[in-house]
Amino acid sequence: MRTVVAIVLVCVLAKVLRLRLWSVRLASQWPLVRRLFGLSFPSVSDYIAYGVYQLILVGFIAAFGVTDVVSRAYVMIAVSFLTLVIMAISQGNEVLLGYHQGAGRMGQAHAQAVRSTVIAAAAATSLATLLYFLSDRFIGLFTQQADVLDLSRRLLWLTIFLQPGFAANIILFHSLRAVGDVRIPVLVSQGLTWGLSLPLAWLFCVHYGHGVVGIWYALIIEETMKAILMSLRWTQLNRQQTASRLDPVEGAGEPEGA
Repeated sequence: MRTVVAIVLVCVLAKVLRLRLWSVRLASQWPLVRRLFGLSFPSVSDYIAYGVYQLILVGFIAAFGVTDVVSRAYVMIAVSFLTLVIMAISQGNEVLLGYHQGAGRMGQAHAQAVRSTVIAAAAATSLATLLYFLSDRFIGLFTQQADVLDLSRRLLWLTIFLQPGFAANIILFHSLRAVGDVRIPVLVSQGLTWGLSLPLAWLFCVHYGHGVVGIWYALIIEETMKAILMSLRWTQLNRQQTASRLDPVEGAGEPEGA
């Protein structure tokens, strides 16, 4: 289905933009292709690394039995609804950032990202709270096992505290990508994932024996730290671009990390 949709979208794009795809010569466009690859590769590698990271976490959880694994799976289904809301806001935010940056309105771009972060964090946290109060009904769609319902309820409670940092991290990470700053956010994200969150996950989950609840403790710390550092990076980039407008000779380059 994804392949079919991709083909249809390419056909629609070619028709609307009146492109003749067979006449495109990539050799003549190599500098542009290389630049696009340079912008996209860090984000793609971040998604791949995150998938491997999740597999390792499941390995930690699996040692505690089926209840922990199943509870995590059901709660992740609930979290996916929250992620949809955050990503919808993020995509709209990226479009608006592109308009503001293209028009040279960096102050408005900065304010737009902050506004979107607050809205996404408030919306995701509110929905997480609602899911927690409806946890018995939601998880009850999949199982009536008392131990799974109880553990899932605890995870949904912790998810409320996870969402503000998670939403802020997603919005600001994609905001930085939208203005061409890719490498540094990915390095920060991966550094915290592997250097902080994974050791904490092992410590809370395996060493202290909290199981899947310990994974949620580590995720809360990870996403909160990422949100703080992404906020600092966004503020720093905004100051750099403001200074570039005031001093065009000194600021004649692209954003660091682009």
